[in-house]
Amino acid sequence: MRTLTALLAVTLLAGCATVPDDDAVVILISIDGLGPKMMQSVDTPTLDALSASGLSAGGMRPVFPTMTFPNHYSIATGLYPAEHGIVNNTFPNADRSDWYTLRDRSKVQDGRWYGGDPVWVLAEQNGLTAKSYYFVGTEADINGIRPTIAFNFDASVSGIERVDTVLGWLALPAADRPQFVTLYFEDVDTNAHRYGPMAKNTRDAIRDVDEYLRRLVDGINRLPVADAMHYVVVSDHGLDRYRIRQDVFVLDTVIDLGNARIVEGGAYLNLFDPSLDEARADQICESVNRHWQHGNCYTRRSAPAGWRVSDDPRYPEVLMVADEGFALVSTEQERSRISIGDHGWPPEADSMQATFIASGPRISKGAHIDAIRVIDVYPLLLELLGLDAPREFPDEQRVLLDYIVDPRERAE
Repeated sequence: MRTLTALLAVTLLAGCATVPDDDAVVILISIDGLGPKMMQSVDTPTLDALSASGLSAGGMRPVFPTMTFPNHYSIATGLYPAEHGIVNNTFPNADRSDWYTLRDRSKVQDGRWYGGDPVWVLAEQNGLTAKSYYFVGTEADINGIRPTIAFNFDASVSGIERVDTVLGWLALPAADRPQFVTLYFEDVDTNAHRYGPMAKNTRDAIRDVDEYLRRLVDGINRLPVADAMHYVVVSDHGLDRYRIRQDVFVLDTVIDLGNARIVEGGAYLNLFDPSLDEARADQICESVNRHWQHGNCYTRRSAPAGWRVSDDPRYPEVLMVADEGFALVSTEQERSRISIGDHGWPPEADSMQATFIASGPRISKGAHIDAIRVIDVYPLLLELLGLDAPREFPDEQRVLLDYIVDPRERAE
């Protein structure tokens, strides 16, 4: 296996020494739900080769909440959810008259929900071509702009078809070729929810995605664009298994749910009730926290500072998050929503950490960084594409820029 990994790494590096910056092509690949520990349980020769030929992180901390839509869109914008507006997979607008949910395509495709400047929008605004085979936000007109090509999400489309379509884009003549591409795979997340993050089906899904990436890399290496390619591989969060499915906290045994609208996911629960003033919200949390041994209830004001929860009405009046591996539900009837594997636990939890790997002619070879955050990926993407940032980044968000090298230095 080490021999195969080494050969793949050599292949990835071949011909990557003299790439002009204005020829750079960046492909942002998302493997939904893949945590670093999950990847370590399986042979992943393509991901290992990309890591050996570039930069990897020991873990990438998600934003709160550790859900798919807010984290993907934070990767795309470099912003926290309170800043870009996609604060969960389901949430209301400012006056609670309308609700965004990932299962409503009309909302997913409505650019009014999305803030910030996603990479593909900046690319198109600056004369570059962006094409997307799925990524949160690419289905909507954001600031009136979509990628030149963006597909509506369809889980029935195979990974091979997605890869082959991307290869077709990259085989186009230079004048028509995209400079920025997104590619998304949900296989790992789907299987980890159903069977658990370390189950055979999930490990097989990780192998399948690694094989999709081998097909992608091999195909790119046969194209003229190979010397210009930068691969940025991410996930949005990891997954964990519910430790004791019988030990579930049932909220309505402690408080009266009243007329609150509830959004729950097993690992978390949000209470939306604009009639709650601060004092009443505090009372609810005090009562819950007295009775709940495996999680915490917060108001917007009492949530951990690192979670960046704001007073925006898109956030609930009361939010509850279980300890890693534990569960809560609103009523006994909701117990069935608890799957074998899940996410939504605190972003600092070890199992929630996401994956990051980057490789290409301007990335330091064989470099490793202990930990980054999902918002740190954005400055790297802009730098690789030669795009001016829409704002100043604090020093801690520029951490990946330390691993950018002049391609001539890499050749030496």
